[in-house]
Amino acid sequence: MFTKTNLGGEESEQSLPSWISDHLGAKSYIDETSQSPSSPPPNSPKMDTSSLTKEGNVMTQAELDKLGSTYSFPSGIRLRIPGDGETILSARQGEVAFYEAAFQAGLRLPLHPTIREILIHYKICPAQLSPNAWRSVICSLARPDKNLLRESLSNVKGWKTRFFFASEDEWEFPSGTAASNTLRVPRSWGTPGKSCNKLPTLSEVDAKRTEEVLEKIEPGGYFEVSKVLVLMHRASRDVGLIL
Repeated sequence: MFTKTNLGGEESEQSLPSWISDHLGAKSYIDETSQSPSSPPPNSPKMDTSSLTKEGNVMTQAELDKLGSTYSFPSGIRLRIPGDGETILSARQGEVAFYEAAFQAGLRLPLHPTIREILIHYKICPAQLSPNAWRSVICSLARPDKNLLRESLSNVKGWKTRFFFASEDEWEFPSGTAASNTLRVPRSWGTPGKSCNKLPTLSEVDAKRTEEVLEKIEPGGYFEVSKVLVLMHRASRDVGLIL
């Protein structure tokens, strides 16, 4: 008999992936990074953002224009340099904050769909990831023949004082594709819960199908095409599709 197959144990539900926990933990910059701080979810740890009020911006409009040109920002994005006294916490309604160093780490606009899913899943905004965290994310998406991480960020100093604000939809979606009912990347600071790392659980039906597929593996790790096609046809029939 097949039962529900739990792909993650209790320990996995209580910890975040290493690529993100290394940068979302108590010693990382996510503790300090936010925009328009909101009340954290119940029972969530309170993160200290007081140090962010000490970090002003030194980036100029000319440097922001050059950044947008260098990394081909979509034309529909509205960019704003922080004014005197504004910090990374000073994003206005509808704005989102970015650090210049994120783009040096490989981030591009509009956001890659997988990056959108990561930010939405963990309930965090783009500025909550440090440059090294962005390196980890981008590296996992980068094509082998494309070197997106040519610039070393380990020795970058002062990156916390080089940031800007963006508004409109084209930083998140390709032009004309944003739908009113689509989930949006958080604009304001959020606290990722440990439950976000809960791994999926296979249903009884999915577990049975998975085992059937694995049983069809031939010696040497190859599938026999005819057997795979039969399984695909059976699965599509079960969900009402016609192949």
